[in-house]
Amino acid sequence: MSILTGKPIVLVVLGLLLSLCPAGSAAEAADKKEEKAKTLVWEDDFEERLPGQLPKGWSRYWGEQGDDQALVSNINVLEGKRCLLLDRRTGTNKSQWGLCRPFPDIPKGRAVLEIPFLIHGKGNDVRFCFDIRGEKTINEHLILFSFWEKRLSFSAKMAEGKKFGRGIVLGENVHDHWHKLVIHLVARDSGKGGGKLKVALYKKDGKGWKLVKLAEKDGVVPPRKRYGLIMLNTLPYKRNYLVYLDHLRLYKTPRQE
Repeated sequence: MSILTGKPIVLVVLGLLLSLCPAGSAAEAADKKEEKAKTLVWEDDFEERLPGQLPKGWSRYWGEQGDDQALVSNINVLEGKRCLLLDRRTGTNKSQWGLCRPFPDIPKGRAVLEIPFLIHGKGNDVRFCFDIRGEKTINEHLILFSFWEKRLSFSAKMAEGKKFGRGIVLGENVHDHWHKLVIHLVARDSGKGGGKLKVALYKKDGKGWKLVKLAEKDGVVPPRKRYGLIMLNTLPYKRNYLVYLDHLRLYKTPRQE
């Protein structure tokens, strides 16, 4: 009770507390709302092959694989019973090469790609990337995620004649803990001017997934014809690390920006 007005001060205090909430809480609330509304349209959970086999749908696309291993694993699984393992630790190969699989097209609307990953290795040894490309006949790079030693960043093909915009750092020290990328992709109906690409990085702890960073880029262009490939690429000279992908899931969502 206010000694000046005689009126309750509960609402005043509540408003003050709400104003002090971190900016990320609004984004997290929006993400939770979207989580309930999304619909699964495509999934690769690596469950269709036995441990030790090449994951179904995946193949070497370019470069020298050497004695690097790309296989289904039942170790360090987050959900289900199997995951994809890129083993660049047990062998001696230092060449650069890429592993790929077909990726669904996104003609219109909004689509969200979810990729939980786990990296084992010393930060200075970890150098690889994965990217989303246009259809195989075009070999068109659209979005690139770079794991460079201790840092994860991303860049994307931009409108107005720019091949790739400046990279945005999503997180540091992303190895030895489960993380998840949630990528809001630009559909083909966004036109020549492009659309908004939104990328969120989460880290798993004892309470679930915690948002690390949310980044956005405007003017990101869709493929010239259609989406076609998702690729996992090693970078030269560095090795002595393991990469686990638990699953790839593509959702449609009704959320409007």
